[in-house]
Amino acid sequence: MPRLDFDFNFRPHPLTKDFPVKTGLSAIQQSLKDIVLTNFYERGFNTAYGTNLKGSIFELYSNLDLMSMKDMINQSITHWEPNVEVVDILLFDANVDENSIDLGVLYTIFNDPNVKTLQLTLSNLR
Repeated sequence: MPRLDFDFNFRPHPLTKDFPVKTGLSAIQQSLKDIVLTNFYERGFNTAYGTNLKGSIFELYSNLDLMSMKDMINQSITHWEPNVEVVDILLFDANVDENSIDLGVLYTIFNDPNVKTLQLTLSNLR
């Protein structure tokens, strides 16, 4: 059975008024994005879900901090998304002045040898 997830935009279809669902690759990418962008304790039913990257955005980035962030992302994705195997995590363009960092997750979906990429920019709006 293919994977089905609700689209987080929650915009109903204009004709049928049903909520759209995401399937396959788009559902997995939405799940990965959700895992990376969710901070600990943001989910009342599961306080350990996600990563704690939002708390690290105000830090000055050293190589040890970047390695710690990579490890945290890898552990969270491995634990919460069983359909994915992380190939590599790229952290680049750490902009200390704007408290943002660009992130790339290279991963494969089980039973598919092609490497896929998820690109995100982590920033703090405050």
